[in-house]
Amino acid sequence: MSSSLKQLAYQHLRKRMLSGHLPPGQRISPDASARELGMSQTPVREAIGLLESEGLVEQLPNLGAFVRIPTRREIADLSDLRMVLEGFAVYRAAKRIKPAKLRELEKTFERMRELAHRIRDGGEPAFRGKLSDEIALVDVEFHMILLRAAGNERMLKIIDDLHVLSRLMSFGREFTVQDVTKEMATLIKLHGKVLQSIRKRDGKAARKWMMGQLKPNKKILLDRYDTWQASRREAHWAAPLIEDIRRKEKDLASPPRNNRQRPRKREGRKGNREGSPG
Repeated sequence: MSSSLKQLAYQHLRKRMLSGHLPPGQRISPDASARELGMSQTPVREAIGLLESEGLVEQLPNLGAFVRIPTRREIADLSDLRMVLEGFAVYRAAKRIKPAKLRELEKTFERMRELAHRIRDGGEPAFRGKLSDEIALVDVEFHMILLRAAGNERMLKIIDDLHVLSRLMSFGREFTVQDVTKEMATLIKLHGKVLQSIRKRDGKAARKWMMGQLKPNKKILLDRYDTWQASRREAHWAAPLIEDIRRKEKDLASPPRNNRQRPRKREGRKGNREGSPG
């Protein structure tokens, strides 16, 4: 029972990260999560420990658990890794996908397109509301259906983690509805091309269109990260606090410098010091 509760708490926290309700630097309250799920804090704390082992959460002494803040280098490296793995996965899925999974993929794509149109037509309120969270989850599900069709469980887990990290790096709530609407139009077009290729069992074309989606996504993530870094310097937010603690911990771990002055070296040989008679 405790194992299933831990898994429930784990999936709940991951979903909140994917939907943007737990952004980078946000403190995770075991008490609030436990009350929300109707369970004790023990399985929630165990789930937080599991997320920490996956690099999604960071524990800070005397402060608790925080959603980990990725570095710019991580964004670039993980984007490259995701391109390689998902390119291979979609090529394999095109050859192996079953009719039932293909129908599921088609329904997911239609749902994604419907949500994108509703966000576009609804403007700012729709973008800031639940629709934006839902389309992020539907986008992930589209990719996960393809990964499951590829039939590689180990790769499925790796890319699932990369999707969560990519979402944490998106910082989407900092941007205008016009920016995001433009990105969504491109997203829908490329997902549609992937779907067409899968229908034709054309693995090479499916990989080409998947790479066409993920390559510009890397630049988008890096641009968003740079914008976010610039804006948060002016905001009172948890991230500076976390970084200050990291620096202090590093300073405390370093050996203290010896500030005592060393004795000056005597010059010249004994009995023939500077200023002594020849």
